Amino acid sequence: ELTFEAIQNDDIGALRRIPRELGRAAARTLYRAVWLTTIRDNAVCTYDSTQLFHASHNNLGTNALDAAGLLATENAMRAQTAYGTNEPLGEVNQPRILVVPPALRDIAYKLTQSTVAVTANENATVPNIFREVGYRIIVVDDLTDANDWYAFADPADVPILEVGFLNGREEPELFVQDMGNVGSMFSADKVTYKIRHIWGIGILDHRGAFKNAVA
Repeated sequence: ELTFEAIQNDDIGALRRIPRELGRAAARTLYRAVWLTTIRDNAVCTYDSTQLFHASHNNLGTNALDAAGLLATENAMRAQTAYGTNEPLGEVNQPRILVVPPALRDIAYKLTQSTVAVTANENATVPNIFREVGYRIIVVDDLTDANDWYAFADPADVPILEVGFLNGREEPELFVQDMGNVGSMFSADKVTYKIRHIWGIGILDHRGAFKNAVA
């Protein structure tokens, strides 16, 4: 709520930014629900009552983010088997996305973008096999553990999470009650803002996700 007096005395236009900030807050709420509540906090999969990242899902490791760790993660994800078979998913489940905290941003880009292999030997001339994958790096600043990192397959090939929006409304709705003859404007000279953004998150498949919890 904003009082009529506050609006009249707003000399720098700060109050006009409130609707924009409300929209950002809605986006931020969804962002945190995906990356923190679901991914970081390891939500439970409803289809088997097991956490998303779990030893029984074969998607939880302890590999540091280096050439050996990334290769081990790739091999583990490619070895995941499809439902009802013993056949490995292989290339379909090749990780394409790395999600890292800020502290691992530098090594993530070097590992995936360098033309030569990133090893302890700075003079190495071995081609970098990870560069051909075309990794996308996502840095999530809210990830506070400086060592843990995640790998994901292409969601188009292996859907991992689904976000459903009420009536398909992906953008938040902003409502303003500012008519002088009804509501809070009539009773107390206050303009009222309301934002509505209704959604739900579901885990579809753990196979396309891998977490490395590094001690």
